[in-house]
Amino acid sequence: MLVVANRLPVAWSSTAGWQRAPGGLVTALESFVRRQPSVWIGSSASLGDPDAATPAWPHGSLRQVAIPPA
Repeated sequence: MLVVANRLPVAWSSTAGWQRAPGGLVTALESFVRRQPSVWIGSSASLGDPDAATPAWPHGSLRQVAIPPA
């Protein structure tokens, strides 16, 4: 499965580290992508730093895409 979204399905918490991002798309698709190979493509801006290392996502692989500011 290939998911292309405006952000990755993870978010950084200074107290807990990488966590599942809040939001409807992540919530709706997580159980589905858990059962099959998947790639999730999203903006690296959601990580706060375009040069940040891509975090681990146990349900497939993540690919960040840099989207320049408008």
